[in-house]
Amino acid sequence: MPQFNQSSGGLFVGEQLMAQAPRIYEQQLQPLNADTILTPSGQDLKGAAQFAREVYEHQGQADWVGDASDDLPQVNVGVIRDAYNIDMAGCSYSWTLKELQAAEFARRPLDVRRGISARRAIESFRNSLFFLGSAAKQIYGLFSFPFIPRVQLDLADFRVGADPDDTLEALYSLEREVVLATGTAATPTDLLLPTSIYMYIGSTRASTLNNDTILQVYQRNALYAKNVRNVIELETAGPTGGPVMACIRVAEDAAEHIVPNPLEVLPPQERNLRTVFNVITSVGGFISEFPKNHVIGELS
Repeated sequence: MPQFNQSSGGLFVGEQLMAQAPRIYEQQLQPLNADTILTPSGQDLKGAAQFAREVYEHQGQADWVGDASDDLPQVNVGVIRDAYNIDMAGCSYSWTLKELQAAEFARRPLDVRRGISARRAIESFRNSLFFLGSAAKQIYGLFSFPFIPRVQLDLADFRVGADPDDTLEALYSLEREVVLATGTAATPTDLLLPTSIYMYIGSTRASTLNNDTILQVYQRNALYAKNVRNVIELETAGPTGGPVMACIRVAEDAAEHIVPNPLEVLPPQERNLRTVFNVITSVGGFISEFPKNHVIGELS
Protein backbone atom coordinates (compact mmCIF):
# COMPACT_ATOMS: atom_id res chain seq x y z
CA MET A 1 0.00 0.00 0.00
CA PRO A 2 1.41 3.45 -0.85
CA GLN A 3 2.70 5.69 1.91
CA PHE A 4 1.38 9.25 1.70
CA ASN A 5 3.14 12.47 2.59
CA GLN A 6 1.19 14.00 5.49
CA SER A 7 2.86 17.42 5.47
CA SER A 8 0.81 19.22 2.83
CA GLY A 9 -2.71 18.15 3.73
CA GLY A 10 -2.62 16.96 7.31
CA LEU A 11 -3.49 13.60 8.82
CA PHE A 12 -7.11 13.80 7.64
CA VAL A 13 -6.14 14.13 3.99
CA GLY A 14 -3.62 11.33 4.21
CA GLU A 15 -6.24 9.01 5.66
CA GLN A 16 -8.67 9.94 2.90
CA LEU A 17 -6.14 9.20 0.19
CA MET A 18 -5.32 5.84 1.73
CA ALA A 19 -9.02 4.97 2.03
CA GLN A 20 -9.54 5.58 -1.67
CA ALA A 21 -7.10 2.91 -2.86
CA PRO A 22 -9.48 -0.07 -2.55
CA ARG A 23 -12.42 1.91 -3.95
CA ILE A 24 -10.48 2.64 -7.14
CA TYR A 25 -10.03 -1.09 -7.69
CA GLU A 26 -13.49 -2.18 -6.53
CA GLN A 27 -15.71 0.39 -8.25
CA GLN A 28 -17.96 -1.38 -10.77
CA LEU A 29 -17.55 -0.14 -14.33
CA GLN A 30 -19.16 -1.31 -17.54
CA PRO A 31 -16.85 -4.08 -18.78
CA LEU A 32 -14.84 -3.58 -21.93
CA ASN A 33 -14.99 -6.50 -24.33
CA ALA A 34 -11.30 -7.43 -24.57
CA ASP A 35 -11.17 -8.87 -21.06
CA THR A 36 -14.46 -10.74 -21.50
CA ILE A 37 -13.44 -12.34 -24.80
CA LEU A 38 -10.03 -13.49 -23.59
CA THR A 39 -8.89 -13.52 -19.97
CA PRO A 40 -5.70 -11.46 -19.52
CA SER A 41 -2.59 -13.54 -18.90
CA GLY A 42 1.16 -13.08 -18.70
CA GLN A 43 1.40 -11.79 -15.13
CA ASP A 44 4.65 -13.77 -14.84
CA LEU A 45 6.12 -11.40 -17.48
CA LYS A 46 5.88 -8.28 -15.30
CA GLY A 47 9.00 -6.17 -15.88
CA ALA A 48 9.90 -7.83 -19.18
CA ALA A 49 10.36 -5.80 -22.37
CA GLN A 50 9.95 -8.81 -24.64
CA PHE A 51 8.86 -12.42 -24.45
CA ALA A 52 8.99 -15.46 -26.72
CA ARG A 53 6.71 -18.30 -27.66
CA GLU A 54 7.90 -21.56 -29.21
CA VAL A 55 6.04 -23.90 -31.56
CA TYR A 56 7.32 -27.36 -32.44
CA GLU A 57 7.09 -28.45 -36.07
CA HIS A 58 7.27 -32.08 -37.15
CA GLN A 59 9.57 -32.63 -40.15
CA GLY A 60 9.87 -35.60 -42.49
CA GLN A 61 7.64 -38.56 -43.27
CA ALA A 62 7.73 -42.33 -43.58
CA ASP A 63 8.13 -44.11 -46.92
CA TRP A 64 8.39 -47.62 -48.34
CA VAL A 65 11.45 -49.61 -47.27
CA GLY A 66 12.84 -53.07 -48.02
CA ASP A 67 14.40 -55.78 -45.86
CA ALA A 68 17.92 -54.58 -46.68
CA SER A 69 17.24 -50.86 -46.41
CA ASP A 70 19.68 -48.88 -44.30
CA ASP A 71 18.75 -45.38 -45.39
CA LEU A 72 15.30 -45.03 -43.90
CA PRO A 73 13.79 -41.55 -44.20
CA GLN A 74 14.86 -39.29 -41.35
CA VAL A 75 12.32 -37.43 -39.26
CA ASN A 76 13.02 -34.62 -36.85
CA VAL A 77 11.34 -31.85 -34.95
CA GLY A 78 12.02 -28.16 -35.47
CA VAL A 79 11.31 -25.23 -33.20
CA ILE A 80 9.82 -21.96 -34.38
CA ARG A 81 10.57 -19.18 -31.89
CA ASP A 82 8.64 -15.92 -32.10
CA ALA A 83 9.47 -12.80 -30.06
CA TYR A 84 6.85 -10.25 -28.99
CA ASN A 85 7.08 -6.84 -27.38
CA ILE A 86 5.72 -5.58 -24.07
CA ASP A 87 5.55 -1.89 -23.20
CA MET A 88 4.28 0.39 -20.45
CA ALA A 89 1.48 2.95 -20.64
CA GLY A 90 -0.01 5.24 -18.03
CA CYS A 91 -1.93 8.32 -17.01
CA SER A 92 -2.21 10.44 -13.87
CA TYR A 93 -4.62 12.42 -11.74
CA SER A 94 -3.98 15.03 -9.07
CA TRP A 95 -5.32 17.34 -6.37
CA THR A 96 -4.14 20.86 -5.71
CA LEU A 97 -3.10 21.97 -2.26
CA LYS A 98 -6.19 24.19 -2.10
CA GLU A 99 -8.47 21.22 -2.84
CA LEU A 100 -6.78 19.12 -0.16
CA GLN A 101 -7.04 21.88 2.44
CA ALA A 102 -10.69 22.50 1.55
CA ALA A 103 -11.47 18.81 1.99
CA GLU A 104 -9.74 18.77 5.35
CA PHE A 105 -11.55 21.91 6.50
CA ALA A 106 -14.96 20.60 5.42
CA ARG A 107 -14.27 17.15 6.86
CA ARG A 108 -15.50 15.54 3.63
CA PRO A 109 -14.03 12.73 1.52
CA LEU A 110 -11.92 13.58 -1.49
CA ASP A 111 -13.57 12.91 -4.85
CA VAL A 112 -12.73 9.30 -5.77
CA ARG A 113 -14.02 9.78 -9.31
CA ARG A 114 -10.62 11.03 -10.51
CA GLY A 115 -9.05 7.74 -9.55
CA ILE A 116 -11.90 5.82 -11.17
CA SER A 117 -11.44 7.89 -14.33
CA ALA A 118 -7.74 6.97 -14.37
CA ARG A 119 -8.62 3.31 -14.05
CA ARG A 120 -11.11 3.61 -16.89
CA ALA A 121 -8.48 5.31 -19.07
CA ILE A 122 -6.05 2.46 -18.44
CA GLU A 123 -8.62 -0.24 -19.18
CA SER A 124 -9.78 1.55 -22.34
CA PHE A 125 -6.18 1.72 -23.52
CA ARG A 126 -5.68 -2.01 -22.95
CA ASN A 127 -8.98 -2.73 -24.64
CA SER A 128 -8.04 -0.79 -27.76
CA LEU A 129 -4.63 -2.46 -27.89
CA PHE A 130 -6.22 -5.93 -27.74
CA PHE A 131 -8.22 -5.23 -30.90
CA LEU A 132 -5.97 -2.88 -32.90
CA GLY A 133 -2.44 -3.23 -31.52
CA SER A 134 0.20 -0.50 -31.89
CA ALA A 135 2.37 -0.09 -34.96
CA ALA A 136 4.62 2.36 -33.11
CA LYS A 137 5.41 -0.18 -30.36
CA GLN A 138 5.25 -3.21 -32.68
CA ILE A 139 2.58 -4.82 -30.54
CA TYR A 140 -0.11 -6.89 -32.27
CA GLY A 141 -3.86 -6.72 -31.84
CA LEU A 142 -6.49 -9.20 -33.00
CA PHE A 143 -7.16 -7.20 -36.17
CA SER A 144 -3.55 -6.26 -36.86
CA PHE A 145 -2.04 -9.72 -36.37
CA PRO A 146 -0.47 -10.36 -39.79
CA PHE A 147 -0.96 -14.12 -40.11
CA ILE A 148 -4.67 -14.53 -39.33
CA PRO A 149 -6.52 -15.47 -42.55
CA ARG A 150 -8.99 -12.93 -43.92
CA VAL A 151 -12.04 -13.48 -46.07
CA GLN A 152 -14.21 -10.95 -47.87
CA LEU A 153 -17.90 -10.80 -47.01
CA ASP A 154 -20.68 -8.77 -48.61
CA LEU A 155 -21.98 -6.12 -46.21
CA ALA A 156 -25.30 -6.21 -48.09
CA ASP A 157 -25.92 -9.67 -46.61
CA PHE A 158 -26.23 -8.04 -43.19
CA ARG A 159 -28.64 -5.25 -44.05
CA VAL A 160 -32.42 -4.94 -44.16
CA GLY A 161 -33.75 -6.70 -47.24
CA ALA A 162 -31.00 -9.32 -47.43
CA ASP A 163 -31.90 -12.94 -48.09
CA PRO A 164 -31.65 -14.69 -44.68
CA ASP A 165 -30.11 -17.75 -46.38
CA ASP A 166 -27.27 -15.57 -47.71
CA THR A 167 -26.75 -14.09 -44.26
CA LEU A 168 -26.56 -17.52 -42.66
CA GLU A 169 -24.21 -18.84 -45.32
CA ALA A 170 -21.84 -15.91 -44.73
CA LEU A 171 -21.79 -16.67 -40.98
CA TYR A 172 -21.30 -20.42 -41.46
CA SER A 173 -18.47 -19.75 -43.93
CA LEU A 174 -16.33 -18.26 -41.16
CA GLU A 175 -16.28 -21.34 -38.96
CA ARG A 176 -15.87 -23.50 -42.07
CA GLU A 177 -12.78 -21.47 -43.01
CA VAL A 178 -11.08 -22.30 -39.71
CA VAL A 179 -11.88 -26.00 -39.89
CA LEU A 180 -10.62 -26.38 -43.46
CA ALA A 181 -7.52 -24.18 -42.96
CA THR A 182 -6.38 -26.33 -40.03
CA GLY A 183 -7.32 -29.65 -41.60
CA THR A 184 -9.85 -30.19 -38.78
CA ALA A 185 -7.01 -29.86 -36.24
CA ALA A 186 -8.78 -26.89 -34.64
CA THR A 187 -12.34 -25.70 -34.35
CA PRO A 188 -13.50 -22.15 -33.54
CA THR A 189 -15.45 -21.38 -30.38
CA ASP A 190 -16.63 -17.77 -30.66
CA LEU A 191 -18.21 -15.61 -33.36
CA LEU A 192 -17.52 -11.91 -32.76
CA LEU A 193 -19.95 -9.51 -34.40
CA PRO A 194 -20.18 -5.71 -34.51
CA THR A 195 -23.19 -4.40 -32.63
CA SER A 196 -25.15 -3.31 -35.71
CA ILE A 197 -24.92 -6.78 -37.28
CA TYR A 198 -25.58 -8.55 -33.97
CA MET A 199 -28.75 -6.52 -33.52
CA TYR A 200 -29.79 -7.15 -37.12
CA ILE A 201 -29.51 -10.94 -36.98
CA GLY A 202 -31.00 -10.96 -33.48
CA SER A 203 -34.15 -9.11 -34.56
CA THR A 204 -34.68 -10.37 -38.13
CA ARG A 205 -36.76 -13.45 -38.83
CA ALA A 206 -35.02 -16.21 -40.77
CA SER A 207 -38.27 -17.41 -42.33
CA THR A 208 -41.87 -16.34 -42.73
CA LEU A 209 -42.92 -19.76 -41.43
CA ASN A 210 -41.99 -19.07 -37.79
CA ASN A 211 -40.57 -16.41 -35.47
CA ASP A 212 -37.03 -17.79 -35.23
CA THR A 213 -34.44 -15.09 -35.80
CA ILE A 214 -31.34 -15.45 -37.93
CA LEU A 215 -29.30 -15.54 -34.73
CA GLN A 216 -31.36 -18.40 -33.29
CA VAL A 217 -31.10 -20.42 -36.49
CA TYR A 218 -27.35 -19.85 -36.69
CA GLN A 219 -26.73 -20.94 -33.10
CA ARG A 220 -28.91 -24.00 -33.55
CA ASN A 221 -27.13 -25.18 -36.70
CA ALA A 222 -23.55 -23.96 -36.21
CA LEU A 223 -21.21 -26.87 -35.65
CA TYR A 224 -18.63 -25.17 -33.45
CA ALA A 225 -18.76 -21.39 -32.99
CA LYS A 226 -22.10 -21.26 -31.20
CA ASN A 227 -20.98 -18.57 -28.74
CA VAL A 228 -22.00 -15.34 -30.52
CA ARG A 229 -20.72 -12.12 -28.95
CA ASN A 230 -21.92 -8.55 -29.37
CA VAL A 231 -18.67 -6.53 -29.65
CA ILE A 232 -19.17 -2.78 -30.07
CA GLU A 233 -15.45 -2.28 -30.79
CA LEU A 234 -15.84 -4.13 -34.09
CA GLU A 235 -18.01 -1.35 -35.53
CA THR A 236 -14.88 0.60 -36.51
CA ALA A 237 -12.12 -2.04 -36.42
CA GLY A 238 -12.13 -2.77 -40.17
CA PRO A 239 -9.22 -1.83 -42.45
CA THR A 240 -11.05 1.33 -43.60
CA GLY A 241 -12.67 2.12 -40.26
CA GLY A 242 -15.86 0.19 -40.97
CA PRO A 243 -17.38 -2.91 -39.36
CA VAL A 244 -15.56 -6.22 -39.25
CA MET A 245 -16.24 -9.64 -37.72
CA ALA A 246 -14.15 -12.57 -36.58
CA CYS A 247 -14.48 -16.25 -35.79
CA ILE A 248 -11.87 -17.27 -33.23
CA ARG A 249 -10.79 -20.13 -31.04
CA VAL A 250 -10.68 -19.15 -27.36
CA ALA A 251 -8.26 -21.57 -25.74
CA GLU A 252 -4.87 -21.38 -24.03
CA ASP A 253 -3.16 -23.08 -26.95
CA ALA A 254 -4.76 -20.78 -29.54
CA ALA A 255 -4.66 -17.19 -28.32
CA GLU A 256 -3.30 -15.01 -25.53
CA HIS A 257 -4.19 -11.58 -24.18
CA ILE A 258 -0.87 -10.45 -22.66
CA VAL A 259 -1.26 -8.07 -19.71
CA PRO A 260 1.69 -8.46 -17.30
CA ASN A 261 0.56 -5.54 -15.12
CA PRO A 262 -3.16 -4.71 -15.46
CA LEU A 263 -3.24 -1.65 -13.17
CA GLU A 264 -0.88 -0.13 -10.63
CA VAL A 265 -1.37 3.11 -8.69
CA LEU A 266 2.05 4.48 -7.74
CA PRO A 267 2.76 6.39 -4.50
CA PRO A 268 1.78 10.08 -4.66
CA GLN A 269 4.29 12.72 -5.71
CA GLU A 270 4.39 16.21 -4.22
CA ARG A 271 4.91 18.70 -7.06
CA ASN A 272 4.91 22.23 -5.72
CA LEU A 273 1.26 22.83 -4.78
CA ARG A 274 -0.14 19.70 -6.37
CA THR A 275 -0.22 16.03 -5.35
CA VAL A 276 0.02 13.75 -8.38
CA PHE A 277 -0.88 10.08 -8.65
CA ASN A 278 0.59 8.14 -11.56
CA VAL A 279 -1.27 5.04 -12.80
CA ILE A 280 0.50 2.55 -15.06
CA THR A 281 -0.05 -0.69 -16.94
CA SER A 282 2.13 -2.96 -19.07
CA VAL A 283 0.69 -4.72 -22.10
CA GLY A 284 1.69 -7.10 -24.88
CA GLY A 285 -1.53 -7.15 -26.93
CA PHE A 286 -3.07 -10.16 -28.68
CA ILE A 287 -0.89 -13.01 -29.91
CA SER A 288 -1.53 -16.42 -31.45
CA GLU A 289 1.04 -19.06 -32.28
CA PHE A 290 -1.63 -20.78 -34.37
CA PRO A 291 -3.19 -17.95 -36.39
CA LYS A 292 -5.15 -20.34 -38.62
CA ASN A 293 -7.25 -21.09 -35.53
CA HIS A 294 -8.98 -17.78 -36.30
CA VAL A 295 -10.43 -15.98 -39.30
CA ILE A 296 -11.36 -12.34 -39.89
CA GLY A 297 -14.35 -11.45 -42.03
CA GLU A 298 -13.86 -8.11 -43.77
CA LEU A 299 -17.09 -6.46 -44.90
CA SER A 300 -17.33 -4.46 -48.11
